[in-house]
This record gives sequence, structure tokens and C-alpha cells, in this order.
Amino acid sequence: MMTLSMVVSSLTASSLVTVDIPSPTPISKSDENFVCLGMDWWPSNKCNWGVCPWGDAGILNSDLSNEKLRTAVKRMNGAYLRLGGSLCDGIVYNVGNPPSCPDMTPKPPAQGTWFHGGCLSMDRWGEIVQFADDTDAKLVFAINANYNRTDGGTHWDESNARALIEHTVAMKYNVFAFEYGNELGYNASVFAAGLHQLHEVITTAYAKDPSLTVPKIIAPDEIHWDNEFFSELIPLVEGIVHAVTWHEYPLGEGYQNPSLNSKVMDPNQHNGWFNTASMSAKTTANVSSGKMQAWMGESGGCSNSGHNGTSNRFMDAFWYIDSLGGLAAAGQKVFCRQALIGGNYELIDHRNMEPNPDFYGALLFNSFMGSSVLNATSDNELVRAWAHCNKNSSDVSFLLMNFGNNSAEVKLPTSSKTTRDEYHMTATFINATEVMLNGNVMTYDSPISPVQGHANTNLVLANNSYAYVVTQLPGLCQ
Repeated sequence: MMTLSMVVSSLTASSLVTVDIPSPTPISKSDENFVCLGMDWWPSNKCNWGVCPWGDAGILNSDLSNEKLRTAVKRMNGAYLRLGGSLCDGIVYNVGNPPSCPDMTPKPPAQGTWFHGGCLSMDRWGEIVQFADDTDAKLVFAINANYNRTDGGTHWDESNARALIEHTVAMKYNVFAFEYGNELGYNASVFAAGLHQLHEVITTAYAKDPSLTVPKIIAPDEIHWDNEFFSELIPLVEGIVHAVTWHEYPLGEGYQNPSLNSKVMDPNQHNGWFNTASMSAKTTANVSSGKMQAWMGESGGCSNSGHNGTSNRFMDAFWYIDSLGGLAAAGQKVFCRQALIGGNYELIDHRNMEPNPDFYGALLFNSFMGSSVLNATSDNELVRAWAHCNKNSSDVSFLLMNFGNNSAEVKLPTSSKTTRDEYHMTATFINATEVMLNGNVMTYDSPISPVQGHANTNLVLANNSYAYVVTQLPGLCQ
């Protein structure tokens, strides 16, 4: 296997790289809105290695009225908004007279890596639903699957979830899906029992108002893909679960990880989890006879809130944006990024609500990359190529990523048009906090405007940059 240094040496200044699509047949089909935005429950005193990057970005405290945040999410044009994370299974909903609805502990100023409790008021639940409605986001809400567990953890008390869901129906709130579980680690039969309970709760509650769309069920959000576990679970919940979800942080820990940056910039490093994603999609499709989807339910690259200076900088595109292309090609239907706000891996800086560089890459992906995924190839390992049918036309949209330290000259397939639209994403340096689209620094409300290139001339891709290219190719996406 080639090492990163061997790959780097194979791309010299202005190397000619050939990108092709050898077959017109799509290799996979993603959701029309592949991008999913995650929010978590962590409080301001969530800290790892003395780093406390959450502030008031947690679900209970974030400012959902902020116009910059609302504008940014609305620009994603129907993205999924997933509310979940490590603490979701212990949250109590203050509805239906629960025995208690405790605040989260420990409280500031004490620092913690784990927390107990947390009380969601129905006023706050209403604000969350309204935020999703106002920003055209599809709300996915992780239910408290560890509430009052008994019998050694095998039996879930669904009463608090039932009260929340009945309140949701009474208020005519719009929820796309309820999620069950977050890295709980139970065996397949225990998970299946809880999922059947949740299905009964939802079915009974929504039968009272046939005018409402019944939310889907998504589960089990297990950490890592365990093929044996999922192969056992899927037949037990067939007909009630819409999507099978799993979590992965393929870059390792956010801190005490000296190879983090080199992992981000090594395309071979990403291939491993693309292969796992492919196995996930194939297993889900085969075992469910095509009735369930596979979702990447949560990833922020590196775990425990990410790394300041990597996860929130331009460099991170070479993990995240590359992974949007890689996981869609692998057959995942949706990719939930941890997090919209909060942690060092946030897409929106919670301190000023200005987007971090990855937000803009995801925005362009969601704008141009449609659901039909094509088999794009590149003859140089340092220039990655992904291709989809365009979201709004019969054109082809390429995502080209230059991991190398030198520019590359890219030869694309012959176009049937004379011009193409190019969207070059660059930065002044690899760890920059700003990203430029065709040389212009982007802000939360910047227009997405292309430069036009000659369709059948080679494209110059700057070093350490990526580009979206929209062109028409005969016989593809027609």
C-alpha cells in the first residue's frame, strides 16, 4: 500500500490528472438532502483535556432566535436537523407529571466529561419545533431510551416518551422522525423490544389525529458498524424502522492525537471508513430486502468535541467534504454532521453565529449534488473525484479535491456544452478560519456564484483546494 509521502510525491506541479465516469449507470442513490445537521445536549461545562468548547450551544440553551443561525440553516434547503447525542437517553420531558425533572449535573463552574439529568420543558420543545419549521429543516429527535430502565436494563419505561409524543400530536407539531438509542450497547433483542414499544406509542398517539404525518423511526445509533449485531437486529424490526443508523469518528480523539492533521490530509485514511460504510449499506439493503436505509447517524471526524485549529478550519474539508462524497458513493442515504453548533467541530461558530469553513462546503454539496451518484474515477490518488447528477438539472456535478501541495491540471470527460460552471473553494492557508469561493471570502449570506470555464479545456485545481464543477455530459443524467 502506498504511504502518504509516496502519494504526495506522485503529484508534481501542474500534474495532468484524468477524471472519468466509465459507466452511465448510477452506483447508488442518496437522499435528496444528504446533509444532516446535528445538535447535542452538552452544557457549557462539558470539557475534555481542559478544553471546554460548548458554551451555550447545547439544545437546552442555544439561541434559536438568532437570525444568522436561522439564515444559515434555511440555506441548506430542507436538510435534516438531528437532535440527539450522548445525553439524550437520560433527558426527562416535563410533561405528563414525571416523578421528577432534574437539572443537569454537575453544574458550572464544575467541569465534567459526563452529565446526568436534564429537563426539557414543553416551551423549549415548542421552540425547537418552530425553529425546524421556520428553517425548513426535517426534525429528527432522539427519544430518552434509557428512561427508568428496569430488569437489569432490559425493559424501557416508555411513559415519559409517550407523554412527549402525545403532547406533540395535541400541538400538531411536525416531526420527521423519532430516533431510539445513542450508543447504548444493548443486544439486538433488547433494542428490538424497545423499538416495538416506541412504534406502539407513535402509532397509538398519531391515530388520534389522521391529519398529521406519522413520524418515522430511526435507530439504533450504535458506535461503529458491527455487521453481526445489525444483521441480527434488522429482521427483528423490519416494517417499523425506516433507517438504520451508526456512528463513527474515524480520525480518533480530538486531542492527544499527534497524527490528527496527517490523517485529515491522507485520502487513503478515509478509504477505510468508506469501505465500512459500503458494507453497512449493503448489509442493510440485503437483510431488509431493500426496505430500510443506512444512515451515518453521527460523525464529527474526531471525537470528544473535535480539535480547535483543525475541526473548525479549512483543513477539515479534506475529511468532511471528501466524506460527503465518499459516503454517498458507498450507499449511505444521509450523513449527520456533529455538530451544527457546539464543540470544536461545529459548522456554525456558536460565539458569533458565523459559519466555519465546512459549512460552505456542505452548502454547495447540498446545492449541486443530487441523489443519483455516479462512478467517478481519478488516475491520481491525491486528486479525489466524486460525481452526482445535478440536483436541479440534467447536468453532472463533480466534486474534485486536491489533497496535494501542488496544483493539478484536471482533464474532465468531453462535454456537450461550450462552458461549465466552476466553484473553487480555497483558503489563504490550510488552517484558515475563512474560505473563499472563486477568490471571494464567504459569509453566512454570501451568494453562490460560479465562474464560467471552457467546458473542454483542462481545469486547474489549486493545491490544497477543492471545487464543484457543473457541466453537461452526453448520455449521463439525461
